[in-house]
Amino acid sequence: MIKPRHVLMVILQAPSILNAQSTDDFISESDFLDDLPVILSATRLSQPLKDAPQSMTIINQDLIQASGAQTIPQILKLVPGFQVGQVTGSIPTVTYHGMSDRYARNMQVLVDGRSVYDAGFGGVSWLSLPLNLDDISRIEVSRGPNAASYGANAFSATVNIITKDPSEQTGTQSKITGGGKNTRQISISHSVQAGKLDYRISARHKESSGLISRYDDYSVNQFALRSDYQINLTDKLLFEADYSGSQQNDGFDVFPPDTETVYQPQRDVDFRYNSQQIKWSHSLASENEISLQFYHNHQDIRDNFQTMLFSEFDPNLPVLINALFAEPDQRLRLGNSIFSQRYDLEFQHNLRLNPDWRLSWGLGSRIDTAESPDMFATNNTYQRRHIRGFINTEWHFQPDMVMNAGTMYENYRGYTPIWSPRLALNYHLNPEHSLRISATQAYRMPTLIESYTDNRAFFQDGKTFDFVTTSQNPQPERIRSYEIGYIGEISQYQLQWDIKLFKDEQSNLIGQPKDTQCLETLDGDASVCDAFDSIGVTNYRGAYSYDNAGKAIIHGLEISSRWQASEHTLLRLAYSYTHSNSQIFRDINQTSLERFTTETPTRTYNLMLLHNWTESFNSSLIFYYQDKIRWRGEGNNTPQYQRLDARISKQLKTAHYQAEFNLIAQNIGASYIDFQQENIINSTLLAELKLFIE
Repeated sequence: MIKPRHVLMVILQAPSILNAQSTDDFISESDFLDDLPVILSATRLSQPLKDAPQSMTIINQDLIQASGAQTIPQILKLVPGFQVGQVTGSIPTVTYHGMSDRYARNMQVLVDGRSVYDAGFGGVSWLSLPLNLDDISRIEVSRGPNAASYGANAFSATVNIITKDPSEQTGTQSKITGGGKNTRQISISHSVQAGKLDYRISARHKESSGLISRYDDYSVNQFALRSDYQINLTDKLLFEADYSGSQQNDGFDVFPPDTETVYQPQRDVDFRYNSQQIKWSHSLASENEISLQFYHNHQDIRDNFQTMLFSEFDPNLPVLINALFAEPDQRLRLGNSIFSQRYDLEFQHNLRLNPDWRLSWGLGSRIDTAESPDMFATNNTYQRRHIRGFINTEWHFQPDMVMNAGTMYENYRGYTPIWSPRLALNYHLNPEHSLRISATQAYRMPTLIESYTDNRAFFQDGKTFDFVTTSQNPQPERIRSYEIGYIGEISQYQLQWDIKLFKDEQSNLIGQPKDTQCLETLDGDASVCDAFDSIGVTNYRGAYSYDNAGKAIIHGLEISSRWQASEHTLLRLAYSYTHSNSQIFRDINQTSLERFTTETPTRTYNLMLLHNWTESFNSSLIFYYQDKIRWRGEGNNTPQYQRLDARISKQLKTAHYQAEFNLIAQNIGASYIDFQQENIINSTLLAELKLFIE
């Protein structure tokens, strides 16, 4: 019984031969008996996994289908050391080794080489990504800092989502999903080969009632276009554009005076997202290629609301407010609306200098902008410019020894330039066993919100007081990471594994220490704070302020393995054991220090069993376990949980079409708590029908 229990960069566009996947949706033996795969995301150079400078996890389309996952965050639960918190039914947070709130700012996420990291709040708006899961070729996850390749914000991990080349599967594919939580989804992709031009048009609509314990219904509409134009034998042009529009419910219907939920009433939030990307690639010779890429991301969040009446919060509060401010019983006006954009241009050159030495180098420039009268208390637009240069080399200086060395230089206006070096040595004991040792340094730049926020509550006559400010000037967070890895396989028994020992030293972590003095808007009158304290409204004592207020040391062990137990049966394990010790100051004078050991869960693991009963019928089981974790920000301490997911799939094929029916059960058994005490994750049953017509 199951017991119950929140940069950039640009990479080489994957060659079609590396991205190609079987057109069969069922799991075939060949998918798991090939040599260790070639990866693209570690150094911007295509490498066998055993030559990579850090631990990598590769999730292909067959594994995505077998998992029964409905979102990219659900897929990432399969990666060792990853945690996925459900902030609301529509807002997940994804982090590597914990230490995160709802925005998970410490991880870089790329889609076909385009960073989707938000310039304003940071993190990724996962629901807004216009991606059909069936259009994904593979997901490569760099488990560890990778700023040497992708710059600041590739701080703890990098997720690189590579979509299918439109030429891989021409025709029309549609999918309809329905079931628990009033889930209704329809998606369609149409791919065409027209001479030198290949293109794919995709669209999706999804709606759900979210978590049963929250006000978090959502509805999203998305559109995406990808085209690949082969100009001539040496030149290729990639163009992508997408749009996402969604409406999400948020907030609470209970407002106890001793919590901050008073600031989160039930409301509707509108999200709008679009991006455009163009990349030109030119082949100079074999293994000698240059590319030039430009992209633009735009995100618009509309979230303005009012609190309940003072009298609804506490019967004594209107009298107190009137005495202090000469204000009647009323509602306060707040907001989290923000308009953010990113413009990025990058040049890259990959070449082989001799049979044993390859390198990738490049230059780039970026502009991030954000405007938000709610978050900045001004109509001004804040801007951050930066330039960068990088180089990564792979040197086979001995037949059985490989050295990867690289660095990224970044100059952000208003900050001291930062360097992110990495050095790794791989020793191949024999063709099936390799050792790796590496050290790297990386940074995370403060987001525009962390640098400039002045978030206030407004009375009806315009008087204000601060909730969150930036009275300091937060500097970049820093991580130094050390890793020892062992990659091996026993081909006789069709068994493969990747074992990693690591230690991460994080410093200058940005937190939200509080000004324990009375608010300036209250004229420094201590009796005012005492009056608020008397009814339990302690949050009015002072504002929070973004500042470098913490540090952490995380070390542990990660294991990923797969075993082809028989011709039709596969077992896959992802395991992480960590010990963390973090500390953060809770006041701006750095006199109140708190220490934590559960911001990273001690153990997380999942075990997947896949079996092909026949060529057209297969099933999978996945068991997940996660120890207790302390989520930051609006998250809570949540207990450990266990979860069991199952999927059965039946396919039907003819000469001109393929059909597939999937039945997916998520969290079979008891409910558990996730991210916040209010968030109850229940069992969900989904039915899915897919149709592909050539």
